[in-house]
Amino acid sequence: MRAHLTAMFQAGIDACHPKRVVPPHLPVVERPIVLAIGKAAGEMAAAAEAHYPDAAGLAVVPHGTGAALRSIALVHAGHPLPDEASVAAAERLLALAGTDRFVLVLLSGGASALACRGRA
Repeated sequence: MRAHLTAMFQAGIDACHPKRVVPPHLPVVERPIVLAIGKAAGEMAAAAEAHYPDAAGLAVVPHGTGAALRSIALVHAGHPLPDEASVAAAERLLALAGTDRFVLVLLSGGASALACRGRA
């Protein structure tokens, strides 16, 4: 019974993993700027990188979270409480958003703490 329940749980996790659910919704564009923010930002950015070999951008994840990214920069910030890194991340995101290239924004839970304006 335990093995069956564990397999069902893992199947649910696999079914909603960003590498599976993000690519079908990505538009056909060249050289996008990817801005990913949230607890799942690293995995969402990795899915975007796999889809867009010429992508650039920034993924903001909680301190202690990793992701294997090639061309999208990974930065860490405060979660659940914003910190100075959250303010710095917001400034970097805003600078990248002000481009003439297509900007793809990927958000997941935790984004509001990870990138915020003003005092942390």
